[in-house]
Amino acid sequence: MPVNYPPPPQQIWGYGNYGPPPGFIQGPPPGWNAWVQQPRIPITPPKSYDGSPDLTKYTRFRTEFRTYALQGRIDPREQVAYISRFLDGKAYDFYLYKASAAPEEWETDEFMDELFNHCFPKDYTSKVRLEVNRMTQGLRPVAGYVHEMRSKLDIIGTTDPIARVRHLWDGFDPAIQRFLWQSQLTPDCGEWDAV
Repeated sequence: MPVNYPPPPQQIWGYGNYGPPPGFIQGPPPGWNAWVQQPRIPITPPKSYDGSPDLTKYTRFRTEFRTYALQGRIDPREQVAYISRFLDGKAYDFYLYKASAAPEEWETDEFMDELFNHCFPKDYTSKVRLEVNRMTQGLRPVAGYVHEMRSKLDIIGTTDPIARVRHLWDGFDPAIQRFLWQSQLTPDCGEWDAV
C-alpha cells in the first residue's frame, strides 16, 4: 500500500506550520479603506482665541473647534487638551489655572461655557437680555434679524421654544406680523422654523 505524504510546503498555505506562499499578502490590499480614514478636504485648525470679550470671535472659535474635532476624530477625553493649542492670553491663562491639571476630566461644552464666563464681563448676559427685549427688525433683512436673534437667545440660554418665538415675533416689522397672522401662525406656536 502506498504511503500518502503531505505535499511540499509551497503547495499548502493558510494552515499548519507551512504558512502562506512567498509574496502572499494577508489582509485587504493597501488603501482599500482610505476613504474612511482620510478626509476629502484638508482639516483646517481653528483660529486662535485670545480671551477678548468679543462674541463673534468666541462663537467662531467654538464653532471652528467643534468642526476640527469632528473632522479630526479627536477623542472627547482629549479635546480640551487640544483646545489649549489654540488659546492665547486670557483664554490660555484660564486653561492653565483651571483645566491643565486634568484636561481629560472636562467635557468640551463645559470647558467652553466656563471659558465664556471667565472672558466675558459678569453682566454680559444681562446686557444681552436687555438687547433681546428691545431688539426689532428695523431696516435689516429678515434673515439677518433672525440670525442675530437666534445667536443672542443662545447666549442668554433661552431654550423654551415658545419664548424664543415670542421674542422673534415681537421684533418683526408689523407688515411681517400681519402676514404671519394671515398664515395661521401665532406667537405662541413655538415653531421657530415655521415662523
